[in-house]
Amino acid sequence: MVAATPARNSEYRGFVSWEKTDEWPDGRTEGGAFRAAAEVIVAVREAPTLRDRIRLWWHSTPDHPFGAIARRVVLTPHWLYCETRAAGRQRVHIDQVRGSRREAGRVTYAIADGADLVIADRGGDALERALDEKAGTTGEWRSPAAFVPVLIFSAIGLAIALLATFQYRDEAVEEIQHGMTTSEAALGLYAGLGGVCLVLLFITFFPQRWVADSLGLTSVRGLFGWVRSMVPVERIDRVIAGRFTTRNKSGNSFTYHYVDLVLRDPAKMKRLYVRGAPTGGKKLSKMREIARQIGRRVARLYDVDLRDELG
Repeated sequence: MVAATPARNSEYRGFVSWEKTDEWPDGRTEGGAFRAAAEVIVAVREAPTLRDRIRLWWHSTPDHPFGAIARRVVLTPHWLYCETRAAGRQRVHIDQVRGSRREAGRVTYAIADGADLVIADRGGDALERALDEKAGTTGEWRSPAAFVPVLIFSAIGLAIALLATFQYRDEAVEEIQHGMTTSEAALGLYAGLGGVCLVLLFITFFPQRWVADSLGLTSVRGLFGWVRSMVPVERIDRVIAGRFTTRNKSGNSFTYHYVDLVLRDPAKMKRLYVRGAPTGGKKLSKMREIARQIGRRVARLYDVDLRDELG
């Protein structure tokens, strides 16, 4: 059992998350009385460069859209000020920063009970160093992904679809122009083009992998990782590592080991890992230990309880 800190997700609730503000520590205000000039500035991040904008736009996701990416950031000893196109000027208490993730040329900082702060990765400048020190590092866990089978299946499917498309293209176009939209050649062309679309759709959503870190649990889908969704860390309740046994039609018994993440508000389960082998086989003990190690690592990442039902 991994010891949990009951107040882990409540320790940040003493402060309101992002709040609108007219103040800005550089001395400029918008409509409010001048009150900000005396604040000590720890670090400043000015507007992103054109290169940064293009990179941030390309890697934007539904969870972190381009409009929510920081345009200007100022850090003081107690407050983090941020200006975005979508929300304007806001600030949050520095104690609300709790974790970070670096990927695809950007840095994402988790904010307790609020929208994440996303900025361009500039190799650890003064702002990043200060925020990293406050957020700390808890590491991450990434689930294995079946890239090779997906690549092989997609390559074969795409080759067959393109072969059908080019085989029937010329004849089908001519027959369609003459109103023969259901001829053999036309149907072959439809099948080829449909196959290409299906392959593209398949590699958009498969394979799926999980990323567990201080920001929360992120589902990454597709060969290129374009489809993403994230569960914030506040919703993570506990980890379960267990096993179950099934029998096939031939009567053979298989034992599976799994790791589940239990969420709250609303209550849901996310299966992070599952592997199986014939009951009594030599691989079972190894699979059990792998599942137990994954469960312990994820539980430590989120500082929650691990319920070990592996036996």
